[in-house]
Amino acid sequence: MVRLLIKLCVDWTGCAQFRHQQEVGGLYWSFTLLLTCMIGIVAAPSHGDRTLNIIMGICCAVLLVTYALFLASIERKYVATFFDTRTTSEYNIENFLNTASDERKFDILTVNENLWCDIRNDVKAWLATRLPVWLEEEPPWLTDYHRSIIPEWAVDDKALLSRIRNKNVEVILENRRRSTAAKVIEALPKPKNIEVILENRRRSSAARLPGALPNPQTK
Repeated sequence: MVRLLIKLCVDWTGCAQFRHQQEVGGLYWSFTLLLTCMIGIVAAPSHGDRTLNIIMGICCAVLLVTYALFLASIERKYVATFFDTRTTSEYNIENFLNTASDERKFDILTVNENLWCDIRNDVKAWLATRLPVWLEEEPPWLTDYHRSIIPEWAVDDKALLSRIRNKNVEVILENRRRSTAAKVIEALPKPKNIEVILENRRRSSAARLPGALPNPQTK
């Protein structure tokens, strides 16, 4: 649903921030802009109104001209972002492999693991090397929240994992588990509804019987 809302926002507003690879991507963003113009030009003649055709043609021309002027006015390093063909997975993997900063590399753990599963072993090896250093240096960016999102599968050393999971981190993890459990329980049918469902099921089963059961009180 979120992805659909973002696409609709891009289609109807042309918000340039959504060209990011984590959203719709640069090339698709530019494609939707051109597609809007093409649809307008093709659809307008079907109404048979010459004035409408002229207005639509002018609007599409203005849109294309302003887009070209916009690209010409921004810094050259950003122009390529409007035609970037990288997927979200490629973007995350490239950022991790080409970034020297530990803080920026750590950002990959905030992204869904399915979007960087191809470098799972690289991430695990990197954490095994850097975690002891971080625990000694305690960089300011390594907050309790950051510690809580380090997956257990990435730390083979249980002693090291216990040092990462301090009391504050355990509280965060427990609250996260409770929140998830609460959402699951909330999604389940309420007891009253369950009784109604069971009663309807019993009535439905009785209605499908081949004949009425004899009343034990009647002869």
